[in-house]
Order: sequence, then structure tokens, then C-alpha cells
Amino acid sequence: KSLIKNFSAQVDEIKNYLVSSASVLTQSPSTLLELSESQKSWKEIVKKKEVYQGKAVDCRRKLDLIKEHLLVDTSDLSDRIAKVDDFQGELWTTLNLAISQFSDLIVHKKEFASKSIAKESDAFREKLSSFRKLWKSATSHIFNDLASDELEVISSNINSLSKDFSLLESEARLILETCHEFQIQAPD
Repeated sequence: KSLIKNFSAQVDEIKNYLVSSASVLTQSPSTLLELSESQKSWKEIVKKKEVYQGKAVDCRRKLDLIKEHLLVDTSDLSDRIAKVDDFQGELWTTLNLAISQFSDLIVHKKEFASKSIAKESDAFREKLSSFRKLWKSATSHIFNDLASDELEVISSNINSLSKDFSLLESEARLILETCHEFQIQAPD
């Protein structure tokens, strides 16, 4: 009985991988972030494909053991495995088609990514320039001559700028990761 439960759980896991992976790959990313995340998902799906094919072969072996050693009706189990161990069947064909189409999409979107990175880099440079000006004005005061309430305002401004700088750092990392992901030269 535990072999049947194990078999059923593994078939469900394979089917879930096939259906959810095909679904993920048929989404059309529209932003640079979505495109980058989609490509990461695509790579992960492709990497796991062989593992799940191996699991399907393992399920077929388990079904053979169940048929050989247990006195149970296996017609339902045979129907379930037929959907996930036929690498030319509907589920695997759908996944393979989605992988191929997504690969083509990436090639076409690479130009979009290059243009978007250039725009985001320009916007980032402007934000960084504004940040530098704000930082300079916030830190250029002579603190010794200021009252405590003025120091609190300056401290608050510096804390706010520090948070803004953290956001800029995250944005820069995203741009660099996207360049790396699409094998595009990172902007200066």
C-alpha cells in the first residue's frame, strides 16, 4: 500500500511539474524585471526536466512492481502513469513546445532588454545625481552651531537619504543582474 501511495504522490508531482512549468512559460513578460524572472524560471524548468523524466521512468518501474507483487487492480494506476511517462504525449509535448517558444521569445526580447537597460541606466544616473546633491546639502551643515531640533531634522533627512540610497543600490543590482542574465554588457 505504501508503494501505491508513493507511486501516486510521484505521479502527481510529475504532472504538477509539467502543467505548472508549461503555464509559467506561456506567460508573456512585459517588463524587464518580469523578463529577467521568467528567464530564471525557464532555466530552472529546463534544468529539472531530466530529473522529472527520470522520475517518470521510476514510476513505470514502481507500477511494474505493484503489478508483480500486489494483488490489486492497476488499471487506474496505468491510466495515471500513461499521462506522465509518455515523453511524446500531450503533457511532455506541451512542455517541450513551451520551452522552445520561450527560448525564441528570449532571443526577440533581448533587444528590448538592451533598450530598457539603457533607459533604466539613464534614469538611475539621474536619480544618483539628485541623491548626491541632496546628500551634499544634508551633510554640509556645520553641526556644532545648530540647535537640537535642527539636528533632528538633519538626522531625519540623512536617514531618509540612507533609505533612498539603499533603493538605488537595489536598482543598480537589478540592472547588473539583468545584464548578466541576458549576456548584455553592463552600462558604465
